[in-house]
Amino acid sequence: MTNRQLVARGRVAPVIAIAALLLVLVTFVPAGGTVRPGAPSSEAAGIAAVLQKKRLYVGPGVADALGKKPLDRAADKARGLDYPVYIIAVKDDDADNSVDSTDLLDSIHSALGRKGLYILVPAGGLVNFDVYDVKQFEQIYEQAKNWRAQTPSGTPAATSLNTFLNFLAHPKKAPSDDAGQVVVPPSSIDTDAGIGVGGIIGYGSLALIAVIAAVAALIVRGRRRKYRMPRRILTAVRNSQRSDLRKELSDDTLGISARLQQLHVTSLTANAADRVRHGLDAYDLAGRIVDDDNSGAVDLAGAMVLLRVAERDLFAVDSGGKSAGRGPRAFSSVNPLHGEATTTAKITTSGGATIEVPATKDEAADLKAGRTPAWLNDGDAPYFTRQSVWASTLFGATGADLVDTVTKEIATRGSL
Repeated sequence: MTNRQLVARGRVAPVIAIAALLLVLVTFVPAGGTVRPGAPSSEAAGIAAVLQKKRLYVGPGVADALGKKPLDRAADKARGLDYPVYIIAVKDDDADNSVDSTDLLDSIHSALGRKGLYILVPAGGLVNFDVYDVKQFEQIYEQAKNWRAQTPSGTPAATSLNTFLNFLAHPKKAPSDDAGQVVVPPSSIDTDAGIGVGGIIGYGSLALIAVIAAVAALIVRGRRRKYRMPRRILTAVRNSQRSDLRKELSDDTLGISARLQQLHVTSLTANAADRVRHGLDAYDLAGRIVDDDNSGAVDLAGAMVLLRVAERDLFAVDSGGKSAGRGPRAFSSVNPLHGEATTTAKITTSGGATIEVPATKDEAADLKAGRTPAWLNDGDAPYFTRQSVWASTLFGATGADLVDTVTKEIATRGSL
């Protein structure tokens, strides 16, 4: 929002409005309950029919891509665990992102109706999983954190699957970091990015409405809560105008306000109270940005990132810090409009500093191969070449607290 004053609001409407973007789909299910995401798709029903007879499903042509022996080894390891494990191997285009894979697992579980650990293995993609009514769910998440931290980006899916099962069979202490993302080992990547960087020319497509892509569903399953962005919401948002969607969500503002107030006044530990305040501050900042009709496309992307910060804070409080590896993922810092990061990539700034940034698998692959990823553009140039709080923080990827940084920027300059 270069040289433009944010619209100041002395009422709670901006907070409520932006909260509605995130929590309009909140669904509460009693402890021990089961989520029914709707009628299973024909694909999910077909997979479930196979899983009724055996706990390994291999889609057409997938065995050749993944290898029959690694899949058989995985099935043997899964049988040795103390809870049911269902392995679903599919083509990449059946689970092309974290949103689709979560929906597919939900749909398969709904069709099968059995408790257990469901693991989705897309040939050439990222292994994903979900847990349904398994008492060892906390241990599974702990080992998943180990698995993701020690599995380099680009690891073949069958190898990643077997590594995950090894961790489950032989639990190890989880790493102390709370990132919940794949840690990429140091590489030979030598790409400029960060404050005052130059030399990268990438042109990413922009959509003003992308800020609403932070709409998420909070679903309570047994003793945990999970956020997800249904693909149908993303599709609807990208074909709508911000003002239209804001109007559509306005009926839910009172309920959202009550939820925020409930969280704010609930008796919490000092750390939890700090996270709630931090989340509410993020909501407020994002609300002010979205409420300002003069906000630019990059500002709206920043608002979306702030919304995700608030989501992560709320998830941390709701889960009691016990499910860090399953919280909402950070958005890509290369281009938040590409959605959630599924890995990280190490880049080197022009000053020589190495920064590990959240990225999608395609962006990480481009960087690793020396290609220019589709950076988010600010006007006719990559956003990081401009003077803005988003460029200086890489949307929060540099380690600085984005909420504090944006707050200070507004206080100092009166604008972003």
